[in-house]
Amino acid sequence: MIQPQNNSSTFQWHQWTEQDAQHAIAPFLQEGFEASLHNVQRMLSLQYDSETTAQLMKTLCLETNSDLNQRHALEYMYMNAFFQELLDMIEKNKVSSNPTNRQWAYIYELIWNRIAKKPDPNLTLQKIKELIPLDEGSEVLQTFLIQYSYFDLLAYGEFGNYYQRLVEQVSGIDSPFLSYYFQLRLEDFQFYYHWKRNEVIIARKYAFRALNKTMSPFKKCHLQIALAESYSIIDYDQAIFHMNEALNIADYYQFAIRDAIRTRFYPFISAVHNKTEGVTTTDLPEQAHLAAARGDVGKVQEILGDCEELTPFQEYYLGLATQSVRLLTNSYRRLMNEYGDYYYAMLPFQELQRIKTHNTITL
Repeated sequence: MIQPQNNSSTFQWHQWTEQDAQHAIAPFLQEGFEASLHNVQRMLSLQYDSETTAQLMKTLCLETNSDLNQRHALEYMYMNAFFQELLDMIEKNKVSSNPTNRQWAYIYELIWNRIAKKPDPNLTLQKIKELIPLDEGSEVLQTFLIQYSYFDLLAYGEFGNYYQRLVEQVSGIDSPFLSYYFQLRLEDFQFYYHWKRNEVIIARKYAFRALNKTMSPFKKCHLQIALAESYSIIDYDQAIFHMNEALNIADYYQFAIRDAIRTRFYPFISAVHNKTEGVTTTDLPEQAHLAAARGDVGKVQEILGDCEELTPFQEYYLGLATQSVRLLTNSYRRLMNEYGDYYYAMLPFQELQRIKTHNTITL
């Protein structure tokens, strides 16, 4: 087994020098024969803790000259949230003499832009659907990005149209490295697919499975948020537990989503369960939600009254405050029919049932 310099296997990553790192990865970068990223990751993980393994993998990915490894490095950087290094690998693959590498660079640039620049999802959808994949990896990536675009469009009903295709494509991947990371992506997708269909028990199974597999703190953070949302309507304590886990990770690694956790997710869960004492937010829609939960009709109308077009959630907030059957019914129908979001459609549905039971109808 390869032994790192200065017995570095006993070090924490912050104790490593650049020389230590280069010594550890050198055997995998022999000229004329580079080990596959799958074998490198397997060997490193046997010797080092998860953080050190991830950092060494990142270093190796930036130095590999293998066309295959350079393509796979894009997936590694993305799935482990090494976003600056992802940009570096995109640029490296863009100028590759291999057309497959250049196509992968194009796809990952679309993926990156989706995160960083948030373009019109319809434009991304158009670009990725026009692509003619050059290999099985780009074919799977194309399907994933189509699904991500529909997610951004809140068109959850479209998920089912690609579900079986995605399962079959991922199961057909020969590369163990891509198979591992694509399977993580698939489990992430399967969570959202079943969650939006209000099949929360099945959804959580996939989220926990992905949580136990991934080494990426970024991925762990988002999976904890997903689990919190899957409990957001039915179990306050579990929802808050998972949101706390997500916030701890986000604060430690300074992930940007920590602001959304504080201003949107916590207030949303608190309002749903009428636990609003001391809860504040700078997010206007969630201010309206909190006001609705507190019965402050005037505040809700003040916040939402000037909106040209209400989202289904905002219709629910206003309907909750005013006990308007019309608004609640419209919110329910839009969530079901426009969004395909059977889970959050439960919110206006439950309020309509409560109004019916207590006979407090307002048009």
